[in-house]
Amino acid sequence: MKFRCERDTLAEAISTAQRAVAVRSGALPVLSGIQVTAAGDHIELVGCDLDLTIRVKIPAQVDSEGQAVVPAKLFDGLTTRLKPGAVVFEVEGDDARISAGPARAGVRLLPADEFPRVAELEGTTVTVDGGPLAEA
Repeated sequence: MKFRCERDTLAEAISTAQRAVAVRSGALPVLSGIQVTAAGDHIELVGCDLDLTIRVKIPAQVDSEGQAVVPAKLFDGLTTRLKPGAVVFEVEGDDARISAGPARAGVRLLPADEFPRVAELEGTTVTVDGGPLAEA
């Protein structure tokens, strides 16, 4: 798997998906990660703690499709410290390489086959204005 996207867009998506990542030490280790799926012209980031699942899709230039689970805290910390611009994320075996400008980092991945399957939503979509919802 290999993709390229803007750092600010990726950092915001990681921050959003990370809200559903398990923080309990007794949880499955894979639940401390964010599942990243690259397909078509976007990537999807999923955080899940078995009670709550948050899925975020962002545009990306996908060179090769695939799926990986990256430790959430490490992924967030690395991404927010990168300089603005294009970020390249590439998976080789059990490791991911993240680079932007002169910065390079390697991250050990979590087992993707252990991440819980996320059901596709079916039915009617409801859109709610954020202002009144926040007030409530």
